[in-house]
Amino acid sequence: MDANNSTDDTEVLLDVRPMIAKGEEPFSTIMATVASLDGRSLVLLAPFEPTPLEGVLSAQGFTYQAEQISETDWRVRFTPSGANPPAETPTETEPPAPEPRPAEPPATPAEDS
Repeated sequence: MDANNSTDDTEVLLDVRPMIAKGEEPFSTIMATVASLDGRSLVLLAPFEPTPLEGVLSAQGFTYQAEQISETDWRVRFTPSGANPPAETPTETEPPAPEPRPAEPPATPAEDS
């Protein structure tokens, strides 16, 4: 496999640019890497934004953040649902809605004596 695949405790880096440059299809390599994530994030380096892959992995419960890092290079972080993404990385989820405030009790009229 020509793709760089380095690992740490929170993420796996997979560079598929060399595979694509050789005309190879990286999908099976990517999906094998996804299968071995064990709760970690996948950081994918590609020569384009992998929009179809974003859809496939979103359907499997991943959130993603795509960043164009040069004219011809993209870095996409796929984070499994329930995992804590790095603090500096925004996710594709919305913040929770604010809690509704309880209704105020109706005012009681003052009694005249």
